[in-house]
Amino acid sequence: MIRKVKVSSNAFDKLDVLLPVKLPGFPEEFTVQDFIDLELPEIINKFATEFDDLPASETQLPRYRYAIFAGLIIPKIVAFGFLHANNEISVLDLELNLNQV
Repeated sequence: MIRKVKVSSNAFDKLDVLLPVKLPGFPEEFTVQDFIDLELPEIINKFATEFDDLPASETQLPRYRYAIFAGLIIPKIVAFGFLHANNEISVLDLELNLNQV
């Protein structure tokens, strides 16, 4: 099953705080737009196609799931999603490990 996935404004607000940042191996500052172009498609695809197989954030809250990614530029990204009653998913939060770069 493929579900519709939206990224919450809270997740984008967090990106606005964390980015831009200078990363080794990336020619310029890594911006929110770079994240949207390079990292976000895999996150959206994973939640859209594999949500039911992802681990639950809490055993009592099966509608909340998370996924860990090795990004193209950012080495570790953790994304947290929620399944709504209408079967759509919201990516609620993103954690970027910028210290491993």
